[in-house]
Amino acid sequence: FSQQFPIPTESQLTSNIDASTTTIPVTDGSLYSANDVVIIDKELIKIQSIAGNVLTSFTRGATLVASDSVQISQTEASTHKDESTVQICYVMSKRFLADVLADVFIAVGLSAYTNLSQWTAEITEWNSNAFLYGVFHEPEDADKIINKLLTNYMVDLWLDQATQLVIVNAV
Repeated sequence: FSQQFPIPTESQLTSNIDASTTTIPVTDGSLYSANDVVIIDKELIKIQSIAGNVLTSFTRGATLVASDSVQISQTEASTHKDESTVQICYVMSKRFLADVLADVFIAVGLSAYTNLSQWTAEITEWNSNAFLYGVFHEPEDADKIINKLLTNYMVDLWLDQATQLVIVNAV
């Protein structure tokens, strides 16, 4: 759990961009995918496409909206300086708690310990509306993120020695 989530992106702008720029030059375009959301300074930007080391964004300064029309975040387009970090974000758009926990485990290399079917069944029984909205944009230790989620939803987890799988239990 000493890994960070979201995984720190080791890519930066290769030139200054202003608030109207929709082509974003980066040091390593291979780290990104279409529809990723990135943050540069305090601006969230949704990527439309990638060509080499150039990201093309959808409209800058747009609002992120979940599939059920809940507003997740809104930022304004702004200028950014050369060498600013272009960090990939983890967006939760009506994402079920068990899936978020699994995504964190998988991202930090602990997929072998996940038990998504048990997690989903237990959390659904406890709180079938345990959906999350928001954005993780600042890499943080995975254990801190997991502890916050577990505490907020009153869920415990432990490693079952017999199966070597992590079990969740709603309190």
